[in-house]
Amino acid sequence: CFGVKDYTIVILPDPATSIDNSLANLVKVSPNPSSGDFNIDFGTINMAKSSVRVYDAQGKVVFTSENNSNLMTISLDKFANSIYLLEVKTENGKITKRLAKQ
Repeated sequence: CFGVKDYTIVILPDPATSIDNSLANLVKVSPNPSSGDFNIDFGTINMAKSSVRVYDAQGKVVFTSENNSNLMTISLDKFANSIYLLEVKTENGKITKRLAKQ
């Protein structure tokens, strides 16, 4: 059999090596684990020019926001119980945190 199919591969960074610890310590997620809603507190990070993405286990973006507030709620109610990755990009770097939906 012959055929052609386009695929998209998203390679996520290793959270253990991509986190700027000084920034990562400022971001608080609660509750975590959660049944669906996660409250994100970005502390003193300047969120004026930032983006927030959540990836599922297959690397698919399931939530995205151009955030400008230091508090936000992310709802994963309609998604399966699993581990998700929260990625926050700011002018000062990138932060990756795990979200556990159960």
